[in-house]
Amino acid sequence: MKMILMLVSAAALATSAGAEPMVAVEGDTQSTIRVSYDDLNLGSVRGRKRLHHRVTAAVRAMCRDDNLDPLAIELAEQRCYADSIRQADAQINQMLNVRSIGQAGGSRSIDIVRR
Repeated sequence: MKMILMLVSAAALATSAGAEPMVAVEGDTQSTIRVSYDDLNLGSVRGRKRLHHRVTAAVRAMCRDDNLDPLAIELAEQRCYADSIRQADAQINQMLNVRSIGQAGGSRSIDIVRR
């Protein structure tokens, strides 16, 4: 429940900054965030920067865990952040490569799973 509240807060902040809200789905041991880029022009530098901002804000909110001791929190958050950013970057690169060879379609969002 705390995770969902944090993601809703992050979504509200992202929306106020002109970004699409994120959607969180919580499972037993992992969480998933979905970051939409439906409203962005990824052919522009500005659009790609806005997507990067959305992804990093969503990942920070997802990886935050107040239930661990201070050192464990920091280490877990760093691992979560690095892994989640790698997932997002791989999806973004794949999507941009597909677009550059002229194929369209597919999801207009990035799904990142907390492991």
